[in-house]
Amino acid sequence: MNGSQCGYCSPGMVMTMYSLMKSKQGAVSMEDVENALGGNICRCTGYRPILDAFKSLASVSEKELPDIEELKICPKTNTACSAKCPVAASLIEPGRTVHLVAGDDREWHKVYTLAEIFSIFSKIGTRPYMLLAGNTAHGVYRRSESLQVFIDITSVEELRNYFLRTGELIVGANVTLTEFIEILDKTAKKRPNFRYCGEIARHLRLIANPAVRNAGTIAGNLTLKNQHPQFPSDVYILLEALGAKLIVGSAMLQRPLSSGQQYYDTNKKNWPVTKYVPKLEGLAQTSGEAKYTNDFPPFPGELYATFVVATQLNSTIGKIDPTEALKLPGVVAFYSAKHIPGVNNFMSDGMHIYFPDVEEIFCSGRVLFHGQPVGVIVAERFDQAVRAAKQVNIIYERISDEPICPTIKAVLAHRSKDRIVSQPASSRTSQQVDVQVSKKLQGTLELAGQYHYTLEPQTCVCVPMENGMDVYAATQFIDLVQVAIAAALNVPENSLNLTVRRLGGGFGAKLTRSSHIACACALAAHLSRRPVRFIMTIEANMSTIGKRYSCVSNYQVEVDSKGKILKLANNFMQDYGCNLNENVVDDAKVVFGLSYNSSAWKVEGSSVLTDAPSNTWMRAPATTEGIAMVETIMEHIAWITGVDPMQVRLSNMPAGSKLVTLMPQFRKDVEFDKRKQAVDEFNAKNRWRKRGIAMVPMQFPLVHYGALHAQVSIYAKDGTVAISHGGIEIGQGINTKAAQVAAFTLGIPLEKIAIKPSTSMTSPNAAMTGGSMTSEVVCYAIKKACEILNTRLQPVKDELKAAPWEKITQTCYARDIDLSVLYQYKKSDLKPYSIWGLSCAEVEIDVLTGQIQLSRVDILEDTGESISPGIDVGQIEGAFVMGIGYWLTEVLVYDMSNGALLTNRSWNYKPPGAKDIPVDFRIRLIQTGDNPSGVLRSKATGEPALTMAIVVVFALRYALRSAQKDAGRPDDWIALGSASTPDKIFLKASNAYEQYKLK
Repeated sequence: MNGSQCGYCSPGMVMTMYSLMKSKQGAVSMEDVENALGGNICRCTGYRPILDAFKSLASVSEKELPDIEELKICPKTNTACSAKCPVAASLIEPGRTVHLVAGDDREWHKVYTLAEIFSIFSKIGTRPYMLLAGNTAHGVYRRSESLQVFIDITSVEELRNYFLRTGELIVGANVTLTEFIEILDKTAKKRPNFRYCGEIARHLRLIANPAVRNAGTIAGNLTLKNQHPQFPSDVYILLEALGAKLIVGSAMLQRPLSSGQQYYDTNKKNWPVTKYVPKLEGLAQTSGEAKYTNDFPPFPGELYATFVVATQLNSTIGKIDPTEALKLPGVVAFYSAKHIPGVNNFMSDGMHIYFPDVEEIFCSGRVLFHGQPVGVIVAERFDQAVRAAKQVNIIYERISDEPICPTIKAVLAHRSKDRIVSQPASSRTSQQVDVQVSKKLQGTLELAGQYHYTLEPQTCVCVPMENGMDVYAATQFIDLVQVAIAAALNVPENSLNLTVRRLGGGFGAKLTRSSHIACACALAAHLSRRPVRFIMTIEANMSTIGKRYSCVSNYQVEVDSKGKILKLANNFMQDYGCNLNENVVDDAKVVFGLSYNSSAWKVEGSSVLTDAPSNTWMRAPATTEGIAMVETIMEHIAWITGVDPMQVRLSNMPAGSKLVTLMPQFRKDVEFDKRKQAVDEFNAKNRWRKRGIAMVPMQFPLVHYGALHAQVSIYAKDGTVAISHGGIEIGQGINTKAAQVAAFTLGIPLEKIAIKPSTSMTSPNAAMTGGSMTSEVVCYAIKKACEILNTRLQPVKDELKAAPWEKITQTCYARDIDLSVLYQYKKSDLKPYSIWGLSCAEVEIDVLTGQIQLSRVDILEDTGESISPGIDVGQIEGAFVMGIGYWLTEVLVYDMSNGALLTNRSWNYKPPGAKDIPVDFRIRLIQTGDNPSGVLRSKATGEPALTMAIVVVFALRYALRSAQKDAGRPDDWIALGSASTPDKIFLKASNAYEQYKLK
């Protein structure tokens, strides 16, 4: 029931499962389900609930009844359609070629024979053409815009056949990879001399994902390798190696079927609060009926907008010439900084959070990063706008030959000290240390950035109206968007009507950054006086929008023989990108010392300016880095002293910390010591496979900020209730919790509650939706509004005694009793509190390849008295899996010559997939009910679990330590950071070619 959060990926998940069921006639196994979903990306849920839902459809039955809604009745026979109608069949002309010509003279051909292909070749002469089969290569290398002729060869049987002859297996070039795998498996089983084909098939199953393998062909893969030699083609390598003798060092890690367990309590007297209920929007999301910003049908006269971006750093914008772009069909206009009637700034210094720096909507001077917008093109179609944006000529004026530094490491390598902005140190008088009884250690922790990877891109739709403009922005911060657009257009704020129904994921990407897209879109609509739709491509999103702050920490520590810290200094710096608007250093310093006795610690944090987009808050900003830094130090202390890592932590914690009680109990519950012994025994018996296990504690600070409104209205006739609030539904279940609290407080069924879109009218000046606190404060405002309504209703209830709810509301209406309340939450209404948690991870690695598998993860998180356990479990799983991506799979790579981001789409940037999650994933909620600072004794859950994902790195280090020992290397500390991808794991595993020699 928590398998749909933001819901943007849900229809795709459903269609993948539908296709699987259809192709297998309903007889699918649980393994089939996991394999089929390998190509679908979900950033919210952590996949586990999605897999569980679809596994419930697994069956060994060969025949299943069709869905009644899918039955089609034949008007001739009045029975279910058999899909074999002779009348329809007579209309089909098998083998008939198709030739279509588009308005721009591009041609599309559908052919059935090789002769027809060569016939087309003879007619088109030297015109650029493309043979089309699966067309999956477009995801790797974008198609050339010069192509004029497209030839669909998917139905050419001569290219799809296969046959065996003496010593040879002949396979058609246009066979898909999935079909190739089936052919190889079948051949291996039937012909003993072709048994090696089974091994080839096994490896081919690791290529890409089912969706790609179902469409992509052998010829397409090899052609891609031919045209782009740098393309890493496994098909090419396998076919090239077939004539060679292969020696396999170890079998690949085999992933078992995954499973999950969730443990939580519920209090029936408080239902629907504390009840595990389905997400309100779940059915609409999975059916594809839920509407997002870009689901509005086209408005009359609508235009599409695309950024024009600068690509040369160390220069200023001299001149922008859009002449060639404006000549292209469908292109309407180009707007730049000189066209902005107001302020060229998509931020504001007047918000509840201070933003000191101007961030230009369009660059008007020095270029700060590769991909910085200098203007916007508007055209009749999306593809026209994208094509035209590349034709705008930007003339640069070179002003510097300074080294380009898109990362902290580049800044340090070039010793560009002027880019480092120091913050005041957090320190106290250090204790005097007896050096004779202390041990000293020092180390460095490197944390890279991370892309938010929302499935819904940055987007906005602006529609000019008679008295202003309607703005449909995919934003977590309505107030900033409204303020920034008003300032940019030089119009009053009350002329802008902002509406947000839901977002297809946020994670912080749509807090301040969404204002940039909204301002550009609104400007285009304002100047053209036409509706404008702005949709950023994934490449544009990744190149232009900031990401998680990277961090480098250098620490020196002195401890006693038991691991107690006597002196600690941590000097860290964080990558802010091209300005200092969103502060994280101060918060990271606070979190760093939060869980431990830190009176003797000295912590210095610095902000670093780099040649990259302004970095921005991302799920658990500052807390992720703060906890990672301090917990890495604790692990390092345990390594050097030989003291148990958990004991090191207990020795340095305040006596009153809840973790002092929780940690030993969690250790016992997850059977840590028993499992650790089993890990050690496995490692002693295996040279090329290693396992690791670790635990990590968490204390997460929850603070409140800003203000927002909630409007609760009762409709008298039927007693239904509508709610609009200032929070934004981004997948975190805010609307479900809001409805549960309203139903509980009013004492009516949950089905009576409906949540309406968030608007700038209902909740003006609203705080941004972020920091894990918004669900809580919205529930607080709704609870207070409902309590006011209850006070108004009470005299009527007393008079009518046990009357039905509808009778009470109708009577109130007849007496002109106000049935609508607007209540404003403010930050002083709630007090800050800590969220406690523990996680344990067990991993297995292949030393020869660096491949890693998460065998099991246990998470214990303090949720107070959970308002909605299903929602909270989903938030914890999703946050942790996002953390898995941060620590193990997601890498940002820049071109150091020009600052361009090279990993700018899913081909080369890898968020976790369904088969990257823990094989055994267990969640337990601590529902203590002792949080007087929370709403209805609950606690927030959106971000904390992400900070505990570092446990996978600690477990990985444990495994690598065993590999290091077996390799005969010194027992030196193994530095690991983010992201520890398979190539880095391999390099850290003490591999050397001498070890592979046969004795």
